[in-house]
Amino acid sequence: MISLIVICLIIFIVGYYFSKRAIFSPAVVSSLLWGGTVLLYLLLYRECALPMLGHKFVMGAALWIISFAVGSLLLQTTKLKPIYSAECSGSVMNFFFALSLCCVPLLIEHLMSALSSGLTSSWAYNLRLSALGMNEQGEVYTPIYYYLWVATYILSLMKADKKTWYQPVIMGLLLLLFAVVMMAKLNILIFFVITLFLLHYKGILKIGQIVVGGALMVGVMILLFAIRQDSDTSVLETIIDMVDIYALRSCAAFETLLPASSAHWGENVFRIVYAIKYKLGFSPIEPIETMLPWISEPAETNTYTCMYPFYKDFGFAGIAIFGFLEGAVLGWLFRMHQKGSQYCTALYAYLFYCVVMQFDSELMVTILSAHIKFAIMIWLPFVVSRYHLLDIRPLSRLK
Repeated sequence: MISLIVICLIIFIVGYYFSKRAIFSPAVVSSLLWGGTVLLYLLLYRECALPMLGHKFVMGAALWIISFAVGSLLLQTTKLKPIYSAECSGSVMNFFFALSLCCVPLLIEHLMSALSSGLTSSWAYNLRLSALGMNEQGEVYTPIYYYLWVATYILSLMKADKKTWYQPVIMGLLLLLFAVVMMAKLNILIFFVITLFLLHYKGILKIGQIVVGGALMVGVMILLFAIRQDSDTSVLETIIDMVDIYALRSCAAFETLLPASSAHWGENVFRIVYAIKYKLGFSPIEPIETMLPWISEPAETNTYTCMYPFYKDFGFAGIAIFGFLEGAVLGWLFRMHQKGSQYCTALYAYLFYCVVMQFDSELMVTILSAHIKFAIMIWLPFVVSRYHLLDIRPLSRLK
């Protein structure tokens, strides 16, 4: 465990140097959060009644952290030409904003339905159960308009000026409202990491202010956690419970996995392929559920860190190979962001939460179809501007 923290520290220093002190570099953030998670585990595992982590987790985490950092830094330090240097189409973005406002009644309708469900005596728990599909609808609530809102928020915040400042403010409030209605801390996390990254990109926030913003994000998540728990525990106990549930248990749960034990070859890593084949009738094999099975020992959880699909399908080799590939993809996006590609800046701002949540769960390949939809949606304003499809000027030239 101590050796794992040392590895994280070394990679953090090396990544920070080769990233030219870019604090949002994938290798820097990944090593920092993994090191912090392991340190918290060492400090709190007895308090949380968790077992000491064994060789399986230490070996897997070391492979992931190193391979992810190597892939990321390799692409970040390679001389690459920027792609999609075109600016965002102002007309398309304004259309996105108007369409986003038109979708607000859909969220209100879901809110009223969830509150009137009467599933439990707690309004907050009713909201969460409805979001998870544990109501008459029977499906997890994942509306396409949420991705529209995220895309609109990112684009409007990137291009905000004195005339359009109201757009990111309104979209930010809508995203926070969505997070509260879903009772989902992940949605709050996504909102905050996007905001912190883009405000740093615009030169508004420095490293010290980012730390303050991160603390504010944690505070809001603790508040939402306390509301959902609806208990009378102290603030310290609430914080420890949240750390236990959303960080430490995933590490302990990884120890219960068997390598290369999937029922079908690559069914976790290549879930999107199985889903397409099943939808088209080419295969009788259904894609696995995105919500993983719950376990009760060593603790009640259904998250197993980001290593789960790769280890479950291909063992330690899968962790090393796909850790490198995922790091390379995110490292390339970050490099294109540094080169001035606004499209890659917007896409990296969205995918950045996948790096932040590595210690908890895998959010890149598991919901790859959602990322593809988002990438296409946020690409439209740029391709319209680049090829003058509406014969309009870039947003920065609008008066």
